[in-house]
Amino acid sequence: MKKYGHRIGGLLEAVERLDSSSLSQSVKTVQTCRDDDLDPTLTQALERFANGAGRYEHLDSLWDKETDVATLKIWTELCGRAAPSERVRELIALRNVVVERMRLLSTHGHLEGSAYALLESLDPYLSELSTAVALRLYDKARWVAKTLDGLTYYTHQELPLLGEAVEAICPPAESFFQYSVARIEDEQATVEDLENHFKHFGHLGEDDGEMED
Repeated sequence: MKKYGHRIGGLLEAVERLDSSSLSQSVKTVQTCRDDDLDPTLTQALERFANGAGRYEHLDSLWDKETDVATLKIWTELCGRAAPSERVRELIALRNVVVERMRLLSTHGHLEGSAYALLESLDPYLSELSTAVALRLYDKARWVAKTLDGLTYYTHQELPLLGEAVEAICPPAESFFQYSVARIEDEQATVEDLENHFKHFGHLGEDDGEMED
């Protein structure tokens, strides 16, 4: 693989050129990298970052004022072209409500100081637009993973089952986001828990609003 180096675009093209006639229909229906309407900008940005220009530009800018700090600019441009799905919006909203109510329960249970650091680690800000772009990158990785897994499945005794190594990036993007990012293990159970919570503790927070008024 050394001939590719950090040429992500070249790697994607090489995978696309593989003979996929033996792949199952479920793999063939996975969106390919060339179907992405954020390309070629998205792949070029990824390749630029992989080659180091994006990874170290902020550090380089500390000593060289002429350094091109373009990663944020490019990412912002991509965010302007991407639209989050309604499903992602719902998952982010559900996650935010759960964390907000956990924080409120801690406050009223006099555990705010003890639970603060724990809750903060569970509550990084998730931008809907950035999530939409990030999931496009995930889709590329998923397509490569499923393609290589399908083509190498039990093809040679000495070749490992690649599917086991890439299992974490095989689910559809929104499922990956739900379980691995938003950390909503069981959506129905979460909704039911929230309904029960508001039934018994919905009054929490109302007094806080009155005090502020």
